[in-house]
Amino acid sequence: RRGRRWINNLLLALSSWWFGREVLLLATAGMVWWLGSAPRGLLALVPLPAVVSLCLSLLAIDLFEYLLHRLSHRVPLLWRLHRVHHSDTRVDVTTTLRQHPLGALADVPLRLGAWWLLGVAPLAVLLYQFIALAVHLFSHANWQLPAAIERRLRGWLVTPDFHVVHHSRERIETDSNYGSVLPWWDHLFATAQVRDAAACRSLVLGLDEFRDDRQLWLHRLLVQPLQKVSRSGQLLRGGPPAGRAPTPLPGQHQPDPE
Repeated sequence: RRGRRWINNLLLALSSWWFGREVLLLATAGMVWWLGSAPRGLLALVPLPAVVSLCLSLLAIDLFEYLLHRLSHRVPLLWRLHRVHHSDTRVDVTTTLRQHPLGALADVPLRLGAWWLLGVAPLAVLLYQFIALAVHLFSHANWQLPAAIERRLRGWLVTPDFHVVHHSRERIETDSNYGSVLPWWDHLFATAQVRDAAACRSLVLGLDEFRDDRQLWLHRLLVQPLQKVSRSGQLLRGGPPAGRAPTPLPGQHQPDPE
């Protein structure tokens, strides 16, 4: 089962890269060229040293990624695409790559608009992509860091124990810990849920409505955004029963109405 899961996660990643990531990369390159042609945007209102501009740009991009992640849990269409990532019942480095191809396309105009408005440094846009990928692979790794290192590191970086809470089946935990690279935004906006190592190891991961082993196959992952979920937590349109869904809290993502 684990081997099948890895293979299908990687196949989904390949389909995302072929279908969506190229569009994102081309759009990113175009935006970087445009931003580099002349200073513009909020960060260009006050002349700053290059190093300061780069650091502020990285912080601004990470804050936007936090907000975009929260949005993907609140907007029904974005959640349908993003839940493919959350439906994994185990979390490891392949979960990082488990993204629906249409998800990248949906995020492109939002990211480009934010970069344009902020006027982030072109180098920061490219540098952030590499930093974020490294942190995402690390935060999804099935590692248990020594307690002392975990405590110190999670104040500065999204760690495996901090992020695994976000993959819990419980919605109060799923709708928390949105940080991409830095955990600061979660603490600032009161969306942080910190658990000790024992609690993290006992979490049940994934989504109730997609626990059936048949949901591991690539074709099921690709059509997952099209599947509706009843208020009882069952898949409609031929999906297998998924058991009881936790009662959502006010303002958190809701199952689709029957």
